[in-house]
Amino acid sequence: MYANHFLSGNAWPTAGKTGTGQDFTDDWTMGYTMDYTAAVWAGNNNHTSMVNIDGVTGAAPIFYESMLYAEESQNLPKRPFPVPAGVHQAHYCSNGVCTTDWFLDGPPPRNELGENGANIPCVQILAKGGWDYGPPCQIGMESKTAKNNGAPPPVRSNGQLYVGGVW
Repeated sequence: MYANHFLSGNAWPTAGKTGTGQDFTDDWTMGYTMDYTAAVWAGNNNHTSMVNIDGVTGAAPIFYESMLYAEESQNLPKRPFPVPAGVHQAHYCSNGVCTTDWFLDGPPPRNELGENGANIPCVQILAKGGWDYGPPCQIGMESKTAKNNGAPPPVRSNGQLYVGGVW
């Protein structure tokens, strides 16, 4: 249900975002399906830090079980998200790591993005409409070992593109 690297064909199409507050005092997950929207907060009432709990391990499992119950208890079909105008799916490689994911229409990402944390361009909105890469952004980089399997492929049904892993 929530984002992970296990992309299952049996997953319920869901969009979600987790977060962790400073010093692990709060964590949350917000997300939606085509039928429901939910937000879950987890934390201590006295604003003390939680031990080894973050947005993925605290609020996300509650969000997952709640959304799964809401969908399954109503016998609702799994409905993928429609693909909005202005995006396309593409294969992308950088430093030998490849993925197939969704990108905004326009210039393709540079192949060296994410190599060393330097010169990563911000996206700028153009006065004439559309967008392009702008000057470098100031961001921090974090090294992760999880495999990126990319996004599930789109499916066309009745002339409309859909994404979400279940069709």
